[in-house]
Amino acid sequence: MKIALISRDGSLLPLCQDVATKLPLEKCEVVQSDGEHAVEADVYLWDLDYNPRTPFIGSRPAASDVFLVRRPALKAFLERFPQAGPSTLLKPVSPAVLEVLLGHLAERHKIAAGRKAADFDRLEGDREGLLESLLHASLRLQEFEEERTNFWARAAHDLRAPLTAASGYCELLTEAQMGPLNANQQELLNRMQHSLRKLNRMASAMFQLTAGRQLERKYELKRADIEGSIQRSIDEIEFFASEKNLLITSEITSPDQPLYVEPTQIEQVLVNILDNACKFTPRSGSIKVRGYPFH
Repeated sequence: MKIALISRDGSLLPLCQDVATKLPLEKCEVVQSDGEHAVEADVYLWDLDYNPRTPFIGSRPAASDVFLVRRPALKAFLERFPQAGPSTLLKPVSPAVLEVLLGHLAERHKIAAGRKAADFDRLEGDREGLLESLLHASLRLQEFEEERTNFWARAAHDLRAPLTAASGYCELLTEAQMGPLNANQQELLNRMQHSLRKLNRMASAMFQLTAGRQLERKYELKRADIEGSIQRSIDEIEFFASEKNLLITSEITSPDQPLYVEPTQIEQVLVNILDNACKFTPRSGSIKVRGYPFH
């Protein structure tokens, strides 16, 4: 079976090729075209982000057409082509849903190639109706999943601003910029600052888990002072460690060559590791962070 992906989105081809390897076919080829030239294939995947004027405009979509549509364009598309609903997938495309749909088309292709048309129609009758209902339900589930993801992404994004502001206010107070503090006030503010930092990390992680799946990740690699990142992570967790009377030390051998990383991401990982170490280290114990070049 030959599958033609009509799109200029380079990220879709590896996804389709990976799904094609899982189909119940001896041979399945996936080719990509920008739609400028005709491609002969058994199944067509139309990316409507890049091909809004598809060849079926004004006619009925073929049974071998699959449509990849963004949520904002879905309603207008289905109003014009309601019969395309069972073969429509929301972008970003779920590999599992794409595999189910292409698997169904692969079965159709196998049966059509090996049996007479009359036999094919008889065997496919009941299954076609059932699968159409399931694919309609899948499309609705994709819509609900996108709504849920967007809600959590907005919530996580909106949480980070007040948490950052509150953490900044706490820092002003702990540095006594608004007046001197007694020991109890200082300890209370330290506890507040630790909790705010933890909430900020949780909000950032939640945002990455939700929006990160839909947004193209752009890495911002910088020449990093890894010793400074480790020390900042230790400083952030130090208050929590002091509650259990834990001693945190570090022994770092500087790398031979500069490291290029995202400092905030590295510090997030280190804080998470140290946080777990503090939880599972007995009271009055010690934690040692060692770092050395590895070739």
